[in-house]
Amino acid sequence: LVTDSLKVHTGMVRIMAAVFLGVLALFIAVASSERLRGRLTGLLSKLPGGIGARAGGLLNLFLEGLKILHSPWRLFIVFGLSILVWLIEAGMYYLVAFSFGLQHLSYRFLLSTATSNLAITLPSSQGGIGPFEYLTRETLAFFGADPTVATAYAFVLHAALLIPVILAGFAFLWIENLSLRQVVRGRSTSVEEGDKP
Repeated sequence: LVTDSLKVHTGMVRIMAAVFLGVLALFIAVASSERLRGRLTGLLSKLPGGIGARAGGLLNLFLEGLKILHSPWRLFIVFGLSILVWLIEAGMYYLVAFSFGLQHLSYRFLLSTATSNLAITLPSSQGGIGPFEYLTRETLAFFGADPTVATAYAFVLHAALLIPVILAGFAFLWIENLSLRQVVRGRSTSVEEGDKP
């Protein structure tokens, strides 16, 4: 039974690593190839109704963000800052673990940070609720944590990550005198305008 569980978890890690590397390679290819971007835009424009236009707008916004890949120096800075941010987040994972007696897993929280963050990239509910808890629990259980304790830990951890960001978001909306409806409406307008020449 333990061997079967190990195989399942190892397979899951390999699949996630392959997906991550594949998506990363696709991002780099799209960012560096004008021809590929043109083909992708052409494919999206063939989608029925207004879906194609919206998807094209989202693609343009996305590609705007990928322009940083053209500058090795900026890419190096972003890469370094990303490592720092991930280490800080992993440190939070570790500190919360003390409340559940899981601190003995130590450096393994680095892997938990990676798997849980990959989980929220999957299509799911707002905030990645569900996949985040599942993969966090499974990662810790793989290293010997009690599944029940790992589940409770995952829920508390996710709340600790989400609630401050949500509260900060509402605070900034209040400071800027904006409503959620105005923000969503403004985003929709910018996406629609993104596919215009």
